[in-house]
Amino acid sequence: MNPVELTNDSLKTAFGEKGGQIVHIRDVERGLDCNCVCPGCGSTLIAKKGEVNIHHFAHYDSNGENCNESILHKLSKQIIQNNRYVVAPEIELSCQGTDLAGRAHQRAFTDNAYKLLFKEVIVEQACGDFRPDLTCIAEREKVHIEVVVTNDISPEKLEKVVESGISMIVIDMSGHNSMEDMDTLEKAVLYEAPRRWAYHPAHSEIKEQLSRELEEEIASANLRLKTAVIEHYQLTEQSSSTPATPLLSPTPHQVLLLGYSSAYGYSRKKGRDFDISLLKVGKVISGSCSSNYTVRSRSGYEVDTMVFDESLIPTLETMLFPCVAELEVKAAFRNGRPQIIVAGIKSKYSAS
Repeated sequence: MNPVELTNDSLKTAFGEKGGQIVHIRDVERGLDCNCVCPGCGSTLIAKKGEVNIHHFAHYDSNGENCNESILHKLSKQIIQNNRYVVAPEIELSCQGTDLAGRAHQRAFTDNAYKLLFKEVIVEQACGDFRPDLTCIAEREKVHIEVVVTNDISPEKLEKVVESGISMIVIDMSGHNSMEDMDTLEKAVLYEAPRRWAYHPAHSEIKEQLSRELEEEIASANLRLKTAVIEHYQLTEQSSSTPATPLLSPTPHQVLLLGYSSAYGYSRKKGRDFDISLLKVGKVISGSCSSNYTVRSRSGYEVDTMVFDESLIPTLETMLFPCVAELEVKAAFRNGRPQIIVAGIKSKYSAS
């Protein structure tokens, strides 16, 4: 008869300690002949391997309350020590900022997870005035590993890790328990459990480089914006004495172009497909008055939108924004309604 699985019980564990090594219930004799103690508290264990309940260890002379976390923690360290490798965390570093037009900019660095091999793994070796769970010696570096089950590493300990200048990986085993089989726990510790770099000295250098690149990118965007505003202002001044161009004229219109967006999909709210492409245009802030108020002062640009034909996307992808651009507009029917759309774009600001 196969054992019947129990409901979750924090006082039961599938692991005991024998001869300084943590062993699974299946690898020991029944009862006190198992010669095992609790890896958490050191008390004598009895191996219960009957025909009804799932096989497990129980404390012989105490209830073993709160030992499971210690057992899982100690077992996780043993797994790494025996296998001498872990899969290192993925690296995702980024920094963000906005330019004068309010547009978001981002620089990012990513690196895939990889297997980190160790020549030696030392348990709880002091490093200055803190003691990591594991000190692992790799081919070209030393790495500390911390296994967390309930409580994450404290800010005080993390500060000491940073001061040491040695990298630290945190492996989160809170989603597991000591009644799982060894294969499951090994896969979790070595490969699958959530993990992160608590600290890596190279990451600070990468972030500094990303910040420098972001600052240069934003400075360049701001310079283009200032240049485009000045150019647009000069063009506006030059044409102020000439009659305004009719809106539906096929001749080009010069505008301050800030960017564009194009999207399609299905609107649950309206119950139909949508497909819309919009240019972001810098529009001089209006200075008109009304019966309710009088404009005291005005200056600058606000963002307006113009619908454009999606066939222009390849052209827009080669342009550097913001810029002064010449637009050709035409009348068209969209969704059964007459609408003015941009049909052509020309600009000297191109990335190609």
